[in-house]
Formats: sequence, structure tokens, C-alpha cells
Amino acid sequence: MSRHFSLRTLLLGSLRRQLMAGMGIVVSLMMAMLVWQWAARQHADLKNQQTEQAIALAESIALSSSVWVASRDVAGLQEIATNSAGYPDVRFVILLDRQGQVLAHSDPAFLGKFMPDLPASASAETTIIQNASSLLDLASPVMLDQEHLGWVRIGIGRTQLDTR
Repeated sequence: MSRHFSLRTLLLGSLRRQLMAGMGIVVSLMMAMLVWQWAARQHADLKNQQTEQAIALAESIALSSSVWVASRDVAGLQEIATNSAGYPDVRFVILLDRQGQVLAHSDPAFLGKFMPDLPASASAETTIIQNASSLLDLASPVMLDQEHLGWVRIGIGRTQLDTR
């Protein structure tokens, strides 16, 4: 006597088979939901960690470039922007004066242009301009002796984050 199992036999068979199939489906769905939740939480944690690192980088560049912005030494600022753009997944580094004129940029084609979309207030805090799935864009004020001199703007891509 040969036993031939099909989906119909499993679902419409004895109560024991129906219970086993139901438990298998429930356990499989619960495991899938657990893995999905774990992956989503990992992605959120990595995104928060990347945001914190980007803020630290922007504030570090703002601190180290304050004297250069005060003296309007564009050659020194350009060196800072070029070297800072070498960090992983950095799309751009821009150093601006208070009015939004580009003093240094990781792409020298933008030198001397104006960026109107800077934060409205010259607060002493870094401001996230855009936090999208593909780009984190933030601006950090350049301060010297409590005087606001300009801005450091950094764009960090999210491609390496998504890969991880």
C-alpha cells in the first residue's frame, strides 16, 4: 500500500495532520517575523550609529576649520574639504561663510557659489538637513569665541549602510 501525500491530503486529512500542518505554518511565520524584526532593528541601529559618526565628523571639521574661516584662507579650507571627503561613503564636504558662499568644496567646481538652504538660525548645534534613505545631509556651525563664522556641510551616502 503506497501512501501518496498531497496538500489536499495534508489539509483535509485527519485532525492530527491538520494540527501538525497548522503548527508548522505558525512556527514558520513566527520565525520569519522574528528575523524580519531583528533585521529592521539592526538597520535602525546602524543608521543611528552612522548619524552620530557624521555629526562627530562635521563638528570636528567645524572646530578645526574655524581659524581658517576667520582668516578666509581658502587654500587651507580646500585642503580640509579634500582630505575629509576621503572618509567612507562621504559624498561631499562643503565649507561656507555665514552668508552661504562656498569657500571650499570637495568638488572645486562649486567654489564661490552660494547655498541658500542652510539652517535659519546660527545655533551652536549641528542640524540635520536631510535624513533620507540614500543620503544624510547635515550642517554644523563654525564658531570661534562664541561668534558664528560659517558652516560645514557634509553629505553621507547610505549605500554602505544598506550593504551591511
